Amino acid sequence: MEKIDDFLYFAAVIAAGMGGWFLLTTILTRTERKRAARIQRLKRFEPLRSEAPQKNHTEDSRDQALESLGYRFSIIRRTLLSVLVLVWLGLASAPFLDGFSTGLISVFGAAGAVLVGIAARPFLENVIAGYVVTFSKQFRTGDTILLDEQYGTIEDITPTHTIIKLWDWRRYVVPNSSMLTKEVINYSNRENLIWAKIQFYVSYQSDMKLVREVAIQAGRKSHLLVGDDDPKFWIMEMEKESIQCWLAMWTHTPADAWNLKVEVAGRIIEELAARGIRTHSYELHTSPGARTS
Repeated sequence: MEKIDDFLYFAAVIAAGMGGWFLLTTILTRTERKRAARIQRLKRFEPLRSEAPQKNHTEDSRDQALESLGYRFSIIRRTLLSVLVLVWLGLASAPFLDGFSTGLISVFGAAGAVLVGIAARPFLENVIAGYVVTFSKQFRTGDTILLDEQYGTIEDITPTHTIIKLWDWRRYVVPNSSMLTKEVINYSNRENLIWAKIQFYVSYQSDMKLVREVAIQAGRKSHLLVGDDDPKFWIMEMEKESIQCWLAMWTHTPADAWNLKVEVAGRIIEELAARGIRTHSYELHTSPGARTS
């Protein structure tokens, strides 16, 4: 009777292990396919539009992202399989450990866990954080983000670190544990719309109706503007020597927002100068004995 019970227990452990592995592989495969499909739909992998010297850099970036995605999920599968096998071996060998002292096994197990935890703590932190980043939707490959005052696009998420392609094509490498603990601004929102905001100043002697007209017309002329509504103009602050103004415009992507701000800001500067509108007021103070020539 005892042999039958051991056989049934062993069979149940095998069935549970196979079922668990099938469930995990199904979830991983579906997640990988969704991530790959999204990468295929991305039109660019840079935080702003630029003319790179090499050709087909977008296709190269896409191929690299897909290759990295496959490698990442391959590592995840191997890691989960190793963990599952260890758990399965532990459960399968449980009936044969009756002859050993439970206290002795607990002591050795706890000591081994502590040593491994201390030695591999930074690595394990980043690996676990990499799994969380992979399966969460906080940020994904191709998202444009601002982290540590660094503006760029997520180029790759490895099991231990994340690579961010900055606006000037440098690479900013961040441990995955930091990606979970630091504040990140994600500009790649799900609505496919983003506001491009320009902040500028004019003097108190300026005709604010004319300033408003100049700013809105400058925004209207851009082909990157999205929608039928005019750009929004606000007076935000009345400071000591100038008036702070905002101009906000809708566009599609963070890269378009960057170029829209650059284009419209230049046009506003030209128009304000052409109409004699000063960007701020100032006073020149000199001491009684100062020479001016």
